[in-house]
Amino acid sequence: MIIFSRWGLLVPLAMGVGVLCAFGLNRLIAPDVTTGPGFGVFIGVGWLVAAALTWVLVRFVVRPHLDKPRPLHVLHQLPQPIITKRGRKTHRQVPAVDPETGQQIYTRPRSTFFFIPLSVWPIILGVFGAGIVVVCQILLLLH
Repeated sequence: MIIFSRWGLLVPLAMGVGVLCAFGLNRLIAPDVTTGPGFGVFIGVGWLVAAALTWVLVRFVVRPHLDKPRPLHVLHQLPQPIITKRGRKTHRQVPAVDPETGQQIYTRPRSTFFFIPLSVWPIILGVFGAGIVVVCQILLLLH
């Protein structure tokens, strides 16, 4: 089953980079902390890094370059079939036009991961990461 469309694969890649950053920060700042709420704080920070990376990718790469609007085309039947070297053609592609305004119609492709648009994932990852940090900080205070 495909769980992503178009550039939705960037979300798990950003999550992987975030988790790698969490492990790197843990080794750099507190190498003796490998379990418990202390380590959970680093994981939460890694999710926040993943959220920031996903936001940057969506804002500056995916939306303006990879998922930019494209003209919509429809098939129009020809009055007479045309015979070419490749065979017989009965239809041709023409730009789709809005009947009311007469202007060409554009469509914007959508990148998703688990059927959630790519632009929503920075919020999900950020809330999840902040939640982990807060819960682990509370557990550290109680411990």
